[in-house]
Amino acid sequence: LSSIAISELDKLITAYDKTETMDQVRALSSKMEKILYDNADWVNGWAAPFYRVGYRPWIKWPKDFNAMKSLDFEEQWLFWIDPDEQKETLAAKAEGRALPAQVLIYDRFKEK
Repeated sequence: LSSIAISELDKLITAYDKTETMDQVRALSSKMEKILYDNADWVNGWAAPFYRVGYRPWIKWPKDFNAMKSLDFEEQWLFWIDPDEQKETLAAKAEGRALPAQVLIYDRFKEK
């Protein structure tokens, strides 16, 4: 969950992966925890209550879109590509025709 570069910790992790007894596991775990504690490592735990997405017109979403809990629009893979819409959009672009802009709001699970 975090990216740190501490060579001593790397060596302990390698040793931990090769342990054969619970005593070794306990001893190495204790040393690793102390290093992490002393380093004051922090993992971001916030969540935004929304996300904004820009996408091509041929990307389609379910009627009510969204999942009750997700970190980003791709997490649940709720979208698909409509090949007919893709052809139509690319043809309009080639002809210089503008497509109407859309702002879609899905707030079914918005906290009240």
